[in-house]
Amino acid sequence: MTPEQVYLSPANIGVLSAASGGVLAVTNTLGILSPRVNSLVVAALVSLFLAILNASQRGTTLDYLLAPINGCILFCFTLGVNEGLASTALARSGGGEHASGAFPTPQTQRPSSRRFFGSWL
Repeated sequence: MTPEQVYLSPANIGVLSAASGGVLAVTNTLGILSPRVNSLVVAALVSLFLAILNASQRGTTLDYLLAPINGCILFCFTLGVNEGLASTALARSGGGEHASGAFPTPQTQRPSSRRFFGSWL
């Protein structure tokens, strides 16, 4: 197969993982430094920024038109990774549901108890 015919290659998966790790690191770090930050909005903006930055390297009109879709894919992938890691971290720490029946969110946790992998939802 030629490189043009490969839909998902190890290089593509590596780029998506690295970009997702970057979005995750920036969003969770900002969430710890400033508990008032809305993590979903920050993650969406960082994902869109990275997608536009990637499109600007190639510079075609099609790349710029696809940048919002690529940003959405990156955001959804990162959200899934974060929620999976957050639920695993909560289960391993012996945590569970609050008395209200809801999992702790950045709004219900004390700022000092905010974990790096906390739920964004």
